[in-house]
Amino acid sequence: MPRDPSPAAVLPTPQQELLLKVLLCDGPEWRNLWLEWSGSSDIDALDNGSYGLLPLLHKKLKQTGVDYPHLNRLKGAYRKNWVRNHRLFNQAAPALESLHRAGIPIMLLKGAALILQVYGDFGLRTMRDIDLLVPTGRARDALAILKQAGWNFIYAKLPDHEEFINFHHAFSLRDSNGCELDLHRHTLIHCMTEDADVDFWSLSEPVLAHDIPCRVMNPADQLLHVLAHGAIRNPIPSLRWVADAVWILRRYPDLDWRRLLQQTEKRQLALPLRVTLDYLSGVMGAPVPADVLNRLHRMKISDESRAFYKMLIHPLNLAFYAKYFRADFQRYRKVSGRKDFLGGLTGYARLLQVYWELKSPWHVPFVGLGRTLRKLARGLLPLQAGK
Repeated sequence: MPRDPSPAAVLPTPQQELLLKVLLCDGPEWRNLWLEWSGSSDIDALDNGSYGLLPLLHKKLKQTGVDYPHLNRLKGAYRKNWVRNHRLFNQAAPALESLHRAGIPIMLLKGAALILQVYGDFGLRTMRDIDLLVPTGRARDALAILKQAGWNFIYAKLPDHEEFINFHHAFSLRDSNGCELDLHRHTLIHCMTEDADVDFWSLSEPVLAHDIPCRVMNPADQLLHVLAHGAIRNPIPSLRWVADAVWILRRYPDLDWRRLLQQTEKRQLALPLRVTLDYLSGVMGAPVPADVLNRLHRMKISDESRAFYKMLIHPLNLAFYAKYFRADFQRYRKVSGRKDFLGGLTGYARLLQVYWELKSPWHVPFVGLGRTLRKLARGLLPLQAGK
């Protein structure tokens, strides 16, 4: 029987875990956890993932009434987050309004959805951009509307040909003011069939963003999205998924676990859900029913899903990028319907040519190698938060 991939690559380090327990623990052991973390952590040397949780630490210390020399800095981090998130929503509002006027349904994802649906406070959840989903069949229309409204593809010119659009699950856009939003045609990179998001839309819930009607996923689907996205290796330590998941569970104690299990099995997401829910239950003490964990561990995993997940959590080295481009190429052949290897390779090279704005597909391997080496070099540099 194949062994599950090691979860170490996507789980918090011991010091990050200690901070998460300080933020999320409410029991009598909290004070000892706080003394241990505050006595062993330098707020000026936190990693980026931990630094992004400082607004939550500010809220926690206000609740407990604990004195801390850096309390004003935490307050400043909270206020900065509050202002930045309001600005993001304000800057994204014209894009949302344009899509709404065109009759294109909008579903908010990730931080934007969690702020409105779960946290209820613009200062608590760190967010860099606005993520939104449109129905898969309307993605091309949405891109055209946003392009006309002044939004441009960050990494290349907005593509017009269908093959490019069909190959990607999301598009990173930026306006003239530097505001960024990710337009998704699929919620998850794991699931990119034409009907992959129908279930998410079917039970989504209404919400207003600047008086513009939008949708958010129902709580069970929201948790699934948080966990599946959190269980992917990230150059910046991704700790937010732990806090997001615990806040969802506290906000919705009657969460529909049956729905979560059905969607997990349907989308072949048992591996990332095992990693994340085992951690939440065993380490963070989150209220995950034992029968849910048992059913997750009994789910069958296809060889394709296992290989794909291993690639997503592989260390960021040359072997990872080799696996990534191989998986990307195979996915391209599947999406484009190009069965022959040479035709698929030519089409994939032309796709990357458009994506990277190159003059010739013959430049693709050289530029690809250069981009890979630059990413590896950036990954080796120390990431200091707040610099």
